[in-house]
Amino acid sequence: MPRMLDIAEQIFEDSLAGKTSRLGIAIKDCRNKETMVVTRYGGDACLVFFDNKTKQVSFYFVVEMANNTKQKWCDVFQSFVQLRANLVQK
Repeated sequence: MPRMLDIAEQIFEDSLAGKTSRLGIAIKDCRNKETMVVTRYGGDACLVFFDNKTKQVSFYFVVEMANNTKQKWCDVFQSFVQLRANLVQK
């Protein structure tokens, strides 16, 4: 799993710099204390939570996608993009 965590960390660092990534999405909580990064790892979707102050991984979990296809990942990713668009982030 180290590669997945490296990818998630890069997405997290990019989000702190105001950048977006095609590899995943970062969603900050409304208190600006934690950030959730969603990325793909093979046929799995990974949700990694970072502490914004320490920049360390708080915890992560991995869920298996129903189908290991590019389209399924696009569907999952688009769902999180829509979710982020409807949330208050600071």
